[in-house]
Amino acid sequence: MSDALTQSSEGGGHDTAEPVIQPMRLADIDEVALMEQVIFPSPWPRQAFANELKEGSASLCLVARVRDRLAGYLVAWFVLDEAHVGNVAVAPEFREKGIATGLTNRLIREAQARGVRLMTLEVRVSNLPAIRLYRRLGFKTISMRRRYYADNGEDAFVMLLEMSPPRGPVRGRAGPQ
Repeated sequence: MSDALTQSSEGGGHDTAEPVIQPMRLADIDEVALMEQVIFPSPWPRQAFANELKEGSASLCLVARVRDRLAGYLVAWFVLDEAHVGNVAVAPEFREKGIATGLTNRLIREAQARGVRLMTLEVRVSNLPAIRLYRRLGFKTISMRRRYYADNGEDAFVMLLEMSPPRGPVRGRAGPQ
């Protein structure tokens, strides 16, 4: 299988195409659902992605594309001052190219803009590349959910990122007099 990020169309050299990360659109859902079925043993149904797009401000759904090819996607939810990562996926041919890092960094920036204080996620204990990524981004393992994944009973680590408070003065609070 050809690696679209490292081989040019002429068969030599290196492709310098950067991923474009943008909000997921209804037009993306068929591709996202197909990738979900290929990657995950217990995939989300197509309708789950459509429902997330309809949720408006409670959800953040992103896609990463390289030369118009779907390279990955992310779904997260916001509740008050917390965020939860529901799903991050990268197509096998785009792994180890910074796609998941780019998607997660975009989520972190959006979370900071919304005043999020805590971000959580679950990750399979066997998914060492994802665990390394999350640790590199500042997540810490805080607990384990035994037999969390229904497809094979695998345990999940619960990871937490404590977000930095926004910089600058906080308005609207009465301070000491």
